[in-house]
Amino acid sequence: MAKEKVASAPAAAADLKDAASNADANLPIIVGTETLPVLSVNGIEYEIANQVTRPVLQQEDNTPYYIRFDGPIFRSETTPAEKAKEAEGKDFKRPPHVAPIANLETGQLQTLVCNAILASEILEKYPNEKYVGLAFRIISKKIAKPGDNLKTIRLYDIVEIKLRG
Repeated sequence: MAKEKVASAPAAAADLKDAASNADANLPIIVGTETLPVLSVNGIEYEIANQVTRPVLQQEDNTPYYIRFDGPIFRSETTPAEKAKEAEGKDFKRPPHVAPIANLETGQLQTLVCNAILASEILEKYPNEKYVGLAFRIISKKIAKPGDNLKTIRLYDIVEIKLRG
């Protein structure tokens, strides 16, 4: 099996912070938590072309997370079982909206699951996908749904952020 040189997540995040301190608007993409953009396999260097899979960003209540949108928000794929229910006219839960993002704290490429409120806030304020390439601080908050003490809804505090310098 080929040997691959890798760096730790803190090293990848440090590389991201170094690039940010150079005031480069296009932050480098750090792939995963265990690899750098250039891999050395059996002495041959490879550049990462694309990360095929992305882990989902875990959103904790009242905790800020810092992201950059790497692509547009889109509706996730419908499974064959969901398509069958839809064809039969049965109710089913629609797949969520998702977006490819870079986690600015870890450098990891991830998927952001956007509920209807988050997606509509971003899409309304940044039409025509103008949010892609921009960085944001997002804080998720669960609150009791007005008039219904048994249900909660998730609201968001969304702030666009820019590199200083």
